[in-house]
Amino acid sequence: MIAATVALGLSWFPASFEPALAQGGLVSCSVTDVPVRLAIKVLWSSGAPQGSAYEVSPDVPEDTRVTLSLENVPFEAALDAFCRAAGLKFEVRDNRYLFSRSDRRASSISIVRSGDRVSWKLRDADPLEILLQLLEAFGKKAELKLDQDPSAELQEQARRYAQELQQAQQAPPAEQANRIREIQRDAERFLKPPKRLPAGSSRSISIEQTQVPFSEALDVLGNAGGFLWFRGQDGRILIRDTASPDVIRSIFQREGVWDALQRR
Repeated sequence: MIAATVALGLSWFPASFEPALAQGGLVSCSVTDVPVRLAIKVLWSSGAPQGSAYEVSPDVPEDTRVTLSLENVPFEAALDAFCRAAGLKFEVRDNRYLFSRSDRRASSISIVRSGDRVSWKLRDADPLEILLQLLEAFGKKAELKLDQDPSAELQEQARRYAQELQQAQQAPPAEQANRIREIQRDAERFLKPPKRLPAGSSRSISIEQTQVPFSEALDVLGNAGGFLWFRGQDGRILIRDTASPDVIRSIFQREGVWDALQRR
């Protein structure tokens, strides 16, 4: 038996399956340990492009089983994640999606938490699947909206940096430099934001590290998956679409923190 698992949207569903009609091209559906052909059927009924069809090659094993949990995920992103987890690939001909077995080796994820650090061994793994396991290991709640513009979160983050920088400047001289450097290190993911990945491109990561701080682990996944992360005021981790350096610079300059955050 071949088992495959996908979990996106940070929303866990009960057993069996619950297809839901997607709106605006977003997919919300759930299947638990069902044959791959049934999983594709559920995915299709949940948000495939209008007028599209699909075909599954005979080389896809009948006993491949899938656990899939998606909530408000764009169809193409859901399709890519599904194929990576199930060991499939696809091509599109005249609005017909042709699924076949992928030659790519199976992915693996090993995450071990130690305090506020993580040791991990990843092979050909999807950054979003790693993210879910990392958040679970640290007991973090999250809000994952990969297609949402991050401007509001960037503006709030810039205001937070402005407050932190002001407080740092009021600290004793010996402590002041250290606190500013800590703020600058935290801001690295915004000063050099992840690049946006083209739709349909492969997202995977292979790495082995020990004792990586939680925030640095999120940075690694953000760079691999093309997303930004923020700390919400309620303690949640917010996952948003990335933004161009020019957009981020404009927002941070507006809040008067861009120059102060440039590492010297």
